[in-house]
Amino acid sequence: MSAPDTPAGYRPPEPFTYPSGFLGVASVLALVGSVVGFGAILWVFQGRPEGGSITFGLVELVVAFLTVIGTFVIHEAIHGVVFRLLGYRVSFGFAASVPALYTAAFDQFVTRRDNLLTGVAPLVVVTVVGIPLLAAPIPIALVAYLALLVNTSGGVGDCYMAWRLWRLPDGTLCYDADVRHSYLFRPANPEP
Repeated sequence: MSAPDTPAGYRPPEPFTYPSGFLGVASVLALVGSVVGFGAILWVFQGRPEGGSITFGLVELVVAFLTVIGTFVIHEAIHGVVFRLLGYRVSFGFAASVPALYTAAFDQFVTRRDNLLTGVAPLVVVTVVGIPLLAAPIPIALVAYLALLVNTSGGVGDCYMAWRLWRLPDGTLCYDADVRHSYLFRPANPEP
């Protein structure tokens, strides 16, 4: 898929890609950090489990599975809500090549600012809601803990994009042609 025509006042498009190997390692590191960090908060709120461990049966495994799937869906829904609030048409789907769910504003120029807001929104919202839930009764606290782990490790791609965009000039535009083709357009004369 080719890039769209370059808007007036912008440089030619630069392809934007995610470094999948790096993001895979970063996701594992984010998971480990989340297990420790959110685990410490859970421990402060809940204390040590009776007997020193928590056991899981079939019901708990089903709840855990549904929590993981639900967290992915909620994460993408938050992206979608923010895109819509900012005035973009939103597409949802599953990219088998990654494999991951996605939310995108295909065939639209998205400002750097709007992409930053949309990108970090799920991390902020789920963390702000999830941390207080770690103080709830154990079944709810454990669901919140798992959701926090999934959301944080699954959000490394969003963090990578935010990091990349943060380093670009204010007027930069982003354009997703499809799931595999994204472009950045820098202003021809960025403001100092």
